[in-house]
Order: sequence, then structure tokens, then C-alpha cells
Amino acid sequence: MSLTVPRRAEEFRGVFEFLDKNGDGALTKDEIRYIMNGMGHDLSDDEIRDLISDIGGPGATMVDEAHFLNFVAQQLQGDPAEELRECWKITSNQTKQTVKGEPKEQPGINWKDVEGLMKKLGEDLPEEEAEEMILQADKKGHGQLGYEEFLNLLIVPPGGD
Repeated sequence: MSLTVPRRAEEFRGVFEFLDKNGDGALTKDEIRYIMNGMGHDLSDDEIRDLISDIGGPGATMVDEAHFLNFVAQQLQGDPAEELRECWKITSNQTKQTVKGEPKEQPGINWKDVEGLMKKLGEDLPEEEAEEMILQADKKGHGQLGYEEFLNLLIVPPGGD
């Protein structure tokens, strides 16, 4: 099997390095579990082994950078709109309340969602930075990002390849 590399591979190499917490050049079972937990998925050991085999190849016990990049390239061939919608759903479900402690009437991403997601991914994002991030993208001024605002936040200017 020939491995492919996604467009903007250097950016995805940076993602791989971020996810490779111990810096050994591979995503281990524990690192995969950490990533999946951060996305709200509590997988069994068998499910993690299956995921590693799906990404790293039959018999793999960890995912190296080449197989990770190949996986990303395959995923990018899917429907980007569906992938972004799923990402928005996961992030907007980090909390069930508005920043004022009231139940969310409509789904959306507030600064607590961003802060919670980053903590689950092992990054400490100060509350002020999470608030500023949402404030900058919240064009409607209601304290959270709807799907369209989320998309606008993710737009990468042309020429970044």
C-alpha cells in the first residue's frame, strides 16, 4: 500500500507533534485514548487497538507520522462540510450551559466550550484568551458561535499552502 501525504502536510506534521505528547514519534494507545476522550469518546482497549490498526495498518501497535499523514489525506477526501458540522457539534457540546449558567437554548460554542476542549486536549488556554477568541468571531453578539460564525473563524486565507 502506498501512503499519501495531504496538502499542507507541514501543518499536519505540527498537529502530529502536538498530539505526540511524549515526543517519541508515534501516537501510542494512551495518547490515542487521550485524544478520543478529549473529543468526548470513551473507547475500550479493543476499540483503540482497532483504531490504531485502521490508521497504522494491520498489526500496528502505534501510529507513526507517515500513517497519520496518510489517514489525514484519506479523511480530507470526505465531505468537508460534514466534517466541519461534526466538529462544531462536538465543540458546542462541551458544556450544556451559557456562560451565565443558564441552559443553552440553541447549540453554539461559547468560551467555556473552547476552554473545556483545550483542557481535554492537554492545553491550558486562559479564560481571557478563550473569551477573546469568541468575542472576535461572535458577529451576532450573543456570546456564542453559531455554525456560520464557526466556519468564518476557520477560514484560511488563500496562499497559505
